[in-house]
Amino acid sequence: MFRFIKKILNTLSYTSVWVALTGVTTIYTTISLLQLPVSLELLLLAFFSVLPVYNLNKIADIKEDSVNYPERVKFLKKYRREIIAFSIISYVTALIIAFFINFLVLLLIILLPTTVFFYSTFPRLKKLLFIKNIWVSFFWAFYVTFLPLFFYKITLSISAIFIFLFIFTKGLGNTIAFDVRDIKGDKMYKIKTIPSKLDIKNTKRLLILINVISFIILVFITFIGVFPKIGYFVSLVTFYTFAYIYFIDKTELKFLTDILADGEFIVMGLLAFLGKVLM
Repeated sequence: MFRFIKKILNTLSYTSVWVALTGVTTIYTTISLLQLPVSLELLLLAFFSVLPVYNLNKIADIKEDSVNYPERVKFLKKYRREIIAFSIISYVTALIIAFFINFLVLLLIILLPTTVFFYSTFPRLKKLLFIKNIWVSFFWAFYVTFLPLFFYKITLSISAIFIFLFIFTKGLGNTIAFDVRDIKGDKMYKIKTIPSKLDIKNTKRLLILINVISFIILVFITFIGVFPKIGYFVSLVTFYTFAYIYFIDKTELKFLTDILADGEFIVMGLLAFLGKVLM
C-alpha cells in the first residue's frame, strides 16, 4: 500500500502537479493572511501557471538531473510529449484566465516563464554560491505575494511585505534542502551550493536557523496585529519543517525533498484553512 501511494506521489512530483498544488495552497495562505476573499478563479490560475513553469525547469535541468535524479529523467524522457502537451495546455489556460482578469495579472503570467528561461540561458548564474536559492525563493515569494494584489487590485501594504519576507525565508530553506539531494550532480557540474560547501550537519544547522527566523517573523507580526490570528496557526508549519530537516540524513532524499519539503507549503495552506474554520 505504501509503495502504491509513494508511486502516485512520485508521479505527481515528476509531472509538477504536486508543486502546482503548493502554488494553490501558498496563494490561499497569502489571501488568508491578507484577509481577502477566497476566489476559485485565482486558485485555478495559480495551479495552471505554476505547473508549466516547473516542468520547464525540470526539462532545463535534465543534464544535471541525469546524475542527481535518474529516475525522474527516465520518466521525463518516456512521457516527454505528454508532459510538454499538458504544460502547453496548462499555460494557455492560465493566459486565458489572466486575460479576463486584468492587465497586471496577465503580465505576471507572461513574465513567469522568463525567469526560468533567463536562469537556464545563463548557466554561469548557477555556479555562483547562493544565487540559485535566492533566485528561486525571490520569484516564488514575489509571485505568491503579488498575484493576489494584482488580482484584487489592491496596493502594496506592510502585511504584503511581511508575507513576502516569510515566504522568501521558507523558500530559502526549501531550496537548500533540495541542494542536499542534488549535491553529487552540482559538484560534477561545478555548481556552488551551500551543502556542497558545508557538510550535512552544518547545512541542517543553517536550515534550522532559517526555519526559526521564518517562525519569528510570522509570530511577531501576528502578535503586533499586522496579521490576523490565523498567523499563529500558519506558524505551526515550523514544527513540520523541523521534522523533515531532522530526517534529511536519515531517509531517502528524493522523496523527502520532492514530497515532504515541498509539502510544507501544502501543510501551510491546510493550517490557514484550519485557522479560518476555528477562528
